[in-house]
Amino acid sequence: MAKKIKAIVYRAPEKMEIEEIDMPKAGPKDVVIKVKYSAICGGELHTYRSGSGDAPGSILGHEFIGYTYEVGSEVEGIAEGDRVWGMSANVCGKCWYCQNGDYGHCSHVLEQVTGHGVPGGHAQYVLISNAVLNVTIHKIPDSINDMQGALVEPFSVGYAEVAQADIKEGDKVVVIGAGMIGNSILQFAKLAGAEVLISDVVDSRLKIARDCGADYTVNSAKCNLLEEVQRIWGDNEWYFGPSGRADAVFDTAGVGSTLNDAVSVIRAAGKLILVAPSEKDVPFNLFPVIYKNPKIIIPMSGAYAAQTIEAMADGKLVVDPLIAQVFPFNKAIEAFETQVNPANGMKVLIDMQNEDE
Repeated sequence: MAKKIKAIVYRAPEKMEIEEIDMPKAGPKDVVIKVKYSAICGGELHTYRSGSGDAPGSILGHEFIGYTYEVGSEVEGIAEGDRVWGMSANVCGKCWYCQNGDYGHCSHVLEQVTGHGVPGGHAQYVLISNAVLNVTIHKIPDSINDMQGALVEPFSVGYAEVAQADIKEGDKVVVIGAGMIGNSILQFAKLAGAEVLISDVVDSRLKIARDCGADYTVNSAKCNLLEEVQRIWGDNEWYFGPSGRADAVFDTAGVGSTLNDAVSVIRAAGKLILVAPSEKDVPFNLFPVIYKNPKIIIPMSGAYAAQTIEAMADGKLVVDPLIAQVFPFNKAIEAFETQVNPANGMKVLIDMQNEDE
């Protein structure tokens, strides 16, 4: 009989259950990780709140850190006991995209990604299939502690957004939303030499943003974002009315009001980077988009873990203030309920090996 482990299973909107599942078994090319800390991604909150993104029965979790428990005989560069983060990301090889070499858009890719189609890090053990060092599995150096290491994946999203938007020294950047991804974009944009304004409706998140290097913070529930951008960087009227002068705007909130704000504060021919999905249709005025003619960028993340680990190991990232609370595994449901409210802090971790508290 297969050994049993425990996992947090998504069953329906606002319904997560702790259940027993079979212990994963590594094949020759696979690695099984004993998960230490697992973090709750903002994307998982979309699933938790509305059911969008993942099917009932899914074991979510792609932000985690753990120790290798079983290493397949053909895996190179990884030994049992290594501290790692990893993500399975296989493709079907048969769909139109794969047949045309566009593997990143495989029609079935999410069916084979950790925390989506295959069980993720919200389990006590997780399988990384076809584990390749520095591609699908990454060692975490000693200069990064366990809780910090659980945030490698979300920080790598911020790296991807900034890199693919080609942010350069001197750019005026607006980040809408000061959650985990917005904060990571802020930090990597600052490392690229940009001047950064970040907005949110939660003052505690804006304080953390200032601690992480934001040049300007704006509570958009208390004042007009466009007016603040104009006050700081100057008016930039164009032939259809008032405008901001931001070179690039990252929308990490994904609601109608923030998308319209993003278009209002960007300069003509600037860059509009769409980061967050929306759980429902949003009202959006296309008129200024057409005439401002911004370059619209929707970055693909997932390929920048190595660069992120290096930056974190070198002390270039502010990590600790982003960790709000740590819950023992037997209080995982409470952890999700806590993470849903932005006022409860930036990032909640679950100690997947601790059921004692």
